[in-house]
Amino acid sequence: MSSSTASSPGGPKRISGVVVPNTPSRGPRYVVQDGVMALAQVTGLPIVPYSFQLGWKTRVKSRDSFQIPLPFSHCEVTFGKPIRVPREATDAQLAQLREELQGGLLAGARGE
Repeated sequence: MSSSTASSPGGPKRISGVVVPNTPSRGPRYVVQDGVMALAQVTGLPIVPYSFQLGWKTRVKSRDSFQIPLPFSHCEVTFGKPIRVPREATDAQLAQLREELQGGLLAGARGE
């Protein structure tokens, strides 16, 4: 999730959004696609990797092993270090930042 505050005639305006870089219908699993990087580059907003671990859950038999929490389950949410993508980033810098984001997401998925 990323958020920012910008000035407007009516006072400060809060801008926020959430992007899921890997959806169940697209793949491959745990691979960050170009869209989230491009969006961060254009908007100037940081990417904050996050993950969650569920206590009691059931897994759907699908490509991504989608998890559904069971009643009274505990959920632990982990947030990683914000990643900023410079507007003038080169392809090499984008690749490095994508790897950093992917590493943060994988670490969260493993519960690190």
